[in-house]
Amino acid sequence: MQDDDANHRIEWTKALSSAGESTAGMGMMFFQTRKFVVSLAEGVATASTMGTVRAVIVGCVVLPACAQVSWGSPPPPPPASLVRSVEAASCGPRQKTTPEQVPVMLAAITPESIGVHDGRLGKLTWQWGVHISSSDQRVAKVTGLLLDADLGLVATTENRDWLALDLEHGTLDGIKTVGVATMRGAPGRPTAPTSLLSSYLVSFPDQGVIERFASKCGFAAEAVPALDVSGRPFVSAMTGVALSYVGLAGDDGSAVKTALVLPYERRTVSLGGQDIPSLPGFRLVALSNPSQIVPFLLALWGSANSGEARLQQIHVVAWDDVHGPGEKSDAVDLAMFSRTPAAMASALAQRTSRIWVFLTFDTPERGGFDIVGLSVQALRD
Repeated sequence: MQDDDANHRIEWTKALSSAGESTAGMGMMFFQTRKFVVSLAEGVATASTMGTVRAVIVGCVVLPACAQVSWGSPPPPPPASLVRSVEAASCGPRQKTTPEQVPVMLAAITPESIGVHDGRLGKLTWQWGVHISSSDQRVAKVTGLLLDADLGLVATTENRDWLALDLEHGTLDGIKTVGVATMRGAPGRPTAPTSLLSSYLVSFPDQGVIERFASKCGFAAEAVPALDVSGRPFVSAMTGVALSYVGLAGDDGSAVKTALVLPYERRTVSLGGQDIPSLPGFRLVALSNPSQIVPFLLALWGSANSGEARLQQIHVVAWDDVHGPGEKSDAVDLAMFSRTPAAMASALAQRTSRIWVFLTFDTPERGGFDIVGLSVQALRD
C-alpha cells in the first residue's frame, strides 16, 4: 500500500511468522509508525509519517472501501521545534527509566463472565483472559489502555500511575510482575491515552485538559500542557486518526460531541461536532483506531442502567474535512458484553486482516482488574 510520494510511503511488509490464531504459539506483529512499534501478533506493518501525509490511500485490501478513503486537508508535518520543546519540557535531563517491577498474582477468568459462549461473543473470538492482582494497591483501577512500541501494553490508573504489561508473547498469561511508574505531573484522573507525534497524549476530563508526555524518555516523562478543553462535555475518549490528527470525543448524556485537531501547539478546543453516531441508552466509554490510518474506529459503549456494554465498528466517513464529503457515519455491532469494560486498546494484524481488541474490567470486590484479549475479522462491505 503506497501513496504517490516515495519519501512518505506507507508499506506493508511480509509476516514474521505463520503462526495460527490460537494463543499457544501465536506469532508476533509489529505495527510501526515512524519510530512507533507495537508487539501484537502475526505480521509487520511500517509507515513513514515524516512530512505531509498525502491525500489518497490506494491498494488497500483489508478494510471496506478504503481505496476510496481520502483526506481533504492533508496535515503539515509537525514542526521540529515543537518536538524539541516538548522533549525539553517533558524530559529535561531525565533518560528513560525502567518502571518498578511489582509482583502480581494471576487467576484465570471464565469467558462466560463477560458473555462469551463457545469461544464467541458476537463477531469476536475469545483468545485469553486473566485476573491480575497484587498486594500493591497501585495495581488496580485502570482508566485507559495504550499500545506502544517502546512501552508495550500500558494502562493508566485512577491513582495517576502507568502500568506496563508484558504482552511480548501475545498474552498476559504467565507474567510474574507488572511495571509501575508514577505519572509525573498528572493534574487529575487520566483517561484515553493515545500515541501521537513522538508523544503520549492523555486526557484529564476532571480538569478539562489534555497533557502531552514525550515518548523520548518514556515513563520518566513529565506532563506538558497540550490542549485546553472549553465547555462541556470534556474529552473522555480520544484516538489517533490519519497518522497526525487526534480525534476527541465526549458524551454529555444526550449525544456524543466530537472534534478533530492537529495537536501541534497548545490551544483551546471545544467539542461541537457530531461525527460519531450516538447509541441510545448507552454512553461512550472509549474509542480506538486499529489501523491508525483509515477511518474505521472501534467504539465501546456502556449502559449505566443494566451494566451491559456494546462494541461497534464505526466508519467515520466525514470527520470535519479530513475524510472527504459529509456522508453519514455508519456503525456495525460487533458484540454485547454482560459487563462494562473500563478501557480498550486495539490494533490491526495486516497479514490475517484481524483486529485485536484488549479490554480491562474493574473488579473492586477482588482488587486488581480483569484483562482479556479478543479478535475479530476486519469487516468488509
